[in-house]
Amino acid sequence: MLVVLSHATDRPAHWVAARLQARRRQRVELVLVESLGEPGTVWRHTLGRDGRGTEVVLADGRALRTGDVDVVLNRLMEPPVGALAHAVPADADYARSELTSFAASWLRALSPRVVNAPTPQGLCGAWRSPLQWRALALAAGLPAARLHCDSADPAAALPPFGSEPGLAVLAVGGDVLVGGMPAPVRAAARRLARRAATPVLGLRFASGWGLIDATPYPDLSLAGEAGVDALAAVLAA
Repeated sequence: MLVVLSHATDRPAHWVAARLQARRRQRVELVLVESLGEPGTVWRHTLGRDGRGTEVVLADGRALRTGDVDVVLNRLMEPPVGALAHAVPADADYARSELTSFAASWLRALSPRVVNAPTPQGLCGAWRSPLQWRALALAAGLPAARLHCDSADPAAALPPFGSEPGLAVLAVGGDVLVGGMPAPVRAAARRLARRAATPVLGLRFASGWGLIDATPYPDLSLAGEAGVDALAAVLAA
């Protein structure tokens, strides 16, 4: 079984799940993060000397079990937060932190392969500031767009992804899915993707192919059917 784990608002992931199902003989399950927090959902997550495992029975009767799930395409931005409605307001931040840790644990236990696995910097891969992405790009030999930094305004070096105009492209398995990119820049972009240790990555470039920033939560429809082909290859590897 292939599981595409996404939020209800993640329409590109829903589209990709349907396209993958059309191409694979293997069962593809689109699982909404919100459904994991519904009252009828039953959880069992074990950790111990004999290993670890996850079993989730959704309210609609579908079951996700360790051993049945071969690979997960992970689009988890935040854990199911339905339980927070019952938290004391003063404990809400602590409860969210615990739910995040729990999500990282059960997701890694659910399948031997999680594409864009949870990290300490994010549940669907490492989130980095634009400054960190540009430093990583330069280390990989990729040109970086200029970034204004001011010690009197540190937040200026931390604009959110997409706040600066640029060309957004999809990188899957280290391959950058865009035409017209010069060969040396493409090779450096591949090195950046490998260094980021994020199989599915969104990159944004300024004119002249200088990297602006990147995200582990890209628009999966950016490269159309070519992107689906690349995702299918990574998920089958």
